[in-house]
Amino acid sequence: MKEIAKTNSHATSLSIRQLIASVAILVLSTTYQAAASESIEYETDRAVLAGSGCINDVDAFVLKNGSDLQVVLSNLGIDLPGNATSPLSARSGCAIRIPVTGPQGFYVKFLRQKVDYGVHKTRKTKGSITTRTTYLGIPIAPLTIDFKYGSAIEDYNLSQYRDDVFDPRSYSWHGAWCSSRRASKGIMQIDLAVSGQKDNPLEDLIIYSPGFDLRYGVDVRLARCYQ
Repeated sequence: MKEIAKTNSHATSLSIRQLIASVAILVLSTTYQAAASESIEYETDRAVLAGSGCINDVDAFVLKNGSDLQVVLSNLGIDLPGNATSPLSARSGCAIRIPVTGPQGFYVKFLRQKVDYGVHKTRKTKGSITTRTTYLGIPIAPLTIDFKYGSAIEDYNLSQYRDDVFDPRSYSWHGAWCSSRRASKGIMQIDLAVSGQKDNPLEDLIIYSPGFDLRYGVDVRLARCYQ
């Protein structure tokens, strides 16, 4: 009987440990699912896009998919073909402002900026695509694409991205997202610019071409704030 009691006690102990482990797994799973189900709300219907290279809902459009965002720009770029009357330099820009709401108790853990673009340039030219983005006043590191002097490029299916991972204990994120007792609200600001120059009018520098859109995307992943 003692051996039986001992065996039953061991079995009971195992059952309790298994139950605790199961509950822990369930809690972790529920937490992950809750984080995955939360998303940032972009009020794209209230978005403002303006600049020398964009007109809202004419040649510039904002698309959203959960916490991910994409700006499609059909007219942002520079077009300096090689001919005797071509200017030697050009610049085009677009300023984008989008109202944003972040869920209470969450912050942006991971953010990827991506630019899809095309370029045709001869060797004696140089240019760049630059981004400047802020989330509710928090600056995100810029993504800059340089087309250096001395290289020739002809490719209309290029892309480049930058990944950033953020710590909620930093002052900016804690103050703007994690200290609030309500959903975080503010403006996402995106400033895009394309610029370039060439040595003489007969060189080609085209960072834009009809039928090839320049696209700027932001992929976001949320995480719970530290308690």
